[in-house]
Amino acid sequence: MNAVKIVLVFIVAVFLALAAFAASPDLEGTWVGTAELPEHTADDIVLILDKTGAGVRGTISDGLGIIRPETAFAGFRADGNTLGFHFPAVDGLRIAFTLKARGDRLIGCWTDPDGGTGKIELVRKK
Repeated sequence: MNAVKIVLVFIVAVFLALAAFAASPDLEGTWVGTAELPEHTADDIVLILDKTGAGVRGTISDGLGIIRPETAFAGFRADGNTLGFHFPAVDGLRIAFTLKARGDRLIGCWTDPDGGTGKIELVRKK
């Protein structure tokens, strides 16, 4: 491949990456809401998302003490309006969140390896 083709491929790749970044929802900020637990118990959730040069990082806390305060999450992924990540609960069980961004709301569910699941709804704190 000659130098002109390499430069053109690089320019197209950069353009596509910038277009994908511009199209992704702005997730940065503090999100508050609830997660539905078994037997319809509700747990207050606080999710803080920060954009970094390498992607998104953040922390999660809850009101019932199932999650240690300001637990860092791992495995963040975003695909269009869908995002996901996982984190350890106090008992060591790994919990995964899958959420869809809808304006200033994140709606989705949590799951754990034991088959537990429940709804989540968060709103961006202004």
